[in-house]
Amino acid sequence: MHVDMDCYFVSALLRDLPHLTHQPVAVAHGEGLDRNNTSSSEISSCNYPARAKGVKAGMFLGEARKLCPELKMLQYDFGVYES
Repeated sequence: MHVDMDCYFVSALLRDLPHLTHQPVAVAHGEGLDRNNTSSSEISSCNYPARAKGVKAGMFLGEARKLCPELKMLQYDFGVYES
């Protein structure tokens, strides 16, 4: 059995957001970008469509947005993760 914990935070949230399943999605603390399109928010999890665009966990949001402008960002939801 293989459990992809890097994708867990996104997968758990997409359970209730099936319309985003095939779109690039990531989870991070915030999504605010400054005027240089940079952010100190770090991606904690991303799905496979986002990975196909070069996005990965640990990447800063600004860098991820440059690789994948259509990236959908979700906030943590610890209630969903616990359930």
